[in-house]
Amino acid sequence: MTITLKVPPRLVAGDRVMLPCHRTPDRYTMPVPVSLLSDEAAALLVYRELGDGWEREERDLLDEILLPGTVFVDVGAHWGIHTLHAATAGATVVAVEPDPLNRSMLADWLAANRLSDRVTVVDAAMSDRAGTVYLRRNTSMGHALVPDPPDPDAVYDRGPFAGQRMFAPVRILRLDDLPLPGDAPVVLKIDVEGGERAVLQGGAGLLASGRVSHVIWEMNDAFDAIDGLLSAHGFRSVALDSGNAVSTLG
Repeated sequence: MTITLKVPPRLVAGDRVMLPCHRTPDRYTMPVPVSLLSDEAAALLVYRELGDGWEREERDLLDEILLPGTVFVDVGAHWGIHTLHAATAGATVVAVEPDPLNRSMLADWLAANRLSDRVTVVDAAMSDRAGTVYLRRNTSMGHALVPDPPDPDAVYDRGPFAGQRMFAPVRILRLDDLPLPGDAPVVLKIDVEGGERAVLQGGAGLLASGRVSHVIWEMNDAFDAIDGLLSAHGFRSVALDSGNAVSTLG
């Protein structure tokens, strides 16, 4: 995909694009370094947010289902668009993100919107087991877990991540081992580039507890398998759009 990105000058402040929430600009702002716009994934995010909004259907759904005090667990938080959306809807947020650059951006976005005290950031990946593994870093998105990379010390030789390691060692947690505050209903969002089923398998206890009201997940190629896993816990699944689904308890 070739992206022609035209950022209105009014949104540029020094070395950053102050990207507003797509339909409610005063709700939150997302500072994006101009230097990252050469990354195709970052450019796509900005392009879509300036248009109809990045993953608008998912964020509209959050506005419908999140009540003040609901615990929103953002697995694969990236820079935190869904985290910001949930926190400004009154939810208590646990954001899980293993990549250090993404976590740094997430921290900047939380600070810029004075939401740091509303969000717990967890430095980890999630799967069906605990331990350590390598994270294969793609652009600013599309990361995936790799048990045995061919060259763990490989670095990018061009682009905005030149000189940075292609594979980063990260810890893995199970969803069942993730401390969640209080006993309020939980909404899960899982976007981990094909690892969604493993994340859910690591949260069998939480799913069986009846505390999870909704699961929003990236479909990839495993709709039937994940739908079957969730239906065994009483969830009904439907596609939200071409890439994401929502499963509702009951």
